Amino acid sequence: MEEYHVHVEKSRKETRPLMSSTGVAMFKVYLWFALGLLITGVVSLTIPNLLVSLVETSEDPNVIMAGYSTAMILSIVLMLPAGIVMAIQSFRRNFPVMLTSYIIYSVGMGVLLSSVMLVFAGSGSQGIYTISTAFFATGLIFLIMGLISAFSKVNFNFLVPIISTLIMGVFTISLVNILIGSEMIYWIVEFVLFGVMVIVVGIDTYNIKRLAEAGELDNPNLALYCAYRLYTDFIWIFIRILYYLLLANRRN
Repeated sequence: MEEYHVHVEKSRKETRPLMSSTGVAMFKVYLWFALGLLITGVVSLTIPNLLVSLVETSEDPNVIMAGYSTAMILSIVLMLPAGIVMAIQSFRRNFPVMLTSYIIYSVGMGVLLSSVMLVFAGSGSQGIYTISTAFFATGLIFLIMGLISAFSKVNFNFLVPIISTLIMGVFTISLVNILIGSEMIYWIVEFVLFGVMVIVVGIDTYNIKRLAEAGELDNPNLALYCAYRLYTDFIWIFIRILYYLLLANRRN
């Protein structure tokens, strides 16, 4: 009997949780990240259909379009302070303010992206295919960079000075190219910026992992801010890929 109790106590000590505290913290961040994308996706896909229906049934479509334009301007106005509030509140404990700002930002982005979806909605199945391709391509980039950041022993922050230099260089070249008007330089700048943003995803994911390992993500505001960083990275890359696909479709 005594040997049985010894074995039970030993088994309890050897038992490991299904998910480590780091894994749980990362999971929470990605849940918030997914919620932001879900809100933006629902808003951006719902508005075009609603807008088309209102225009078709309205006696004065100009009023509807004016209201839509106003909503887009209002979204920009609200998104700017919402982003600032999230940066300020990230290390504080006022979670309702943080969550409200995140939702406002996600809804506002959905309203802005609805204009893009409205363009693709007129393309029928081809438009849906393009949007889906851009979304899954962005998701694949996030998956690859996430796996690299999760399993790599390298501190990704050594890339920050390099990225800063590249951005300054690209900005300078872009200003010069306004005068030159070289298409080749334009595309070089485009792909350098795209590459920089992909690296930023890796850096953000690495830093989020470090915060999770240090237990810092027990602060829900900081966890939500990390989700916001991933969210903005995703949206930026998604829009660029969508832009490249649109150009490719037009040339074909």
